[in-house]
Amino acid sequence: AADRSAARFMINAGISPTGLLKVHRLFRGQEALSEARQDPYMRSHPLSSDRVRAAEAFVAAYGDRGTTTAEAAYWHARVRGKLSAFIRSPKWTMQRADEETHADIRLMREAIAWHRRSDATRAIRAIDAAIAARGGRDPFYFDLKGQILLESRQFGAAVAAYQTAVSLGGNDAQILGGPRTTGGRPAEGGTCHARGCADAGFRRCAGSARSGSGLCADGSDGHGLGRGGGTLCASGPA
Repeated sequence: AADRSAARFMINAGISPTGLLKVHRLFRGQEALSEARQDPYMRSHPLSSDRVRAAEAFVAAYGDRGTTTAEAAYWHARVRGKLSAFIRSPKWTMQRADEETHADIRLMREAIAWHRRSDATRAIRAIDAAIAARGGRDPFYFDLKGQILLESRQFGAAVAAYQTAVSLGGNDAQILGGPRTTGGRPAEGGTCHARGCADAGFRRCAGSARSGSGLCADGSDGHGLGRGGGTLCASGPA
């Protein structure tokens, strides 16, 4: 049911559903591995071969009406660039940065690589250049700048960057999604990974992190993935 819904969503959005086939075929390779070496995802979902057959039947019945635009290609490159910069090593990212045809995406990837090397000066210089390349109006680059500043313990500048992201982002959920809260305000000792840091309560959280506790109010290390939507303490790593 989930696969059928996904295919319908893609078709309605004008996106080729053949991407589902590519993903399932990648998963199918996992089935040749022993259970101990399989990704846990494979042990909780139907056989990929069955999902491939179902996806093939869906595409055959409804057709592939997906179209590719320059804007869609840009955002796809940007998503891939950001994910790879955070997942792959900084060295890998730097070696391939020049392959990126969009100047702002190349600068974004470099900014993340420098940040992961704990070189805040070069990271901020690169993300500022990416912001300038987009006319200074891209809320997501300001959001990323806020993250870099926050994790570099430049709390005041991080608040300013997040405020700009919020002002430019309007009602975009990715910008407005906030931290774990207590009574509508950030939990003491923990700050958002992004977004809600523009709240004045962030200053209290940052102060708590500077005191060296390094823990959020719930006693966690602040990473919170899967529990708080990606929150972390100001003293914690990405």
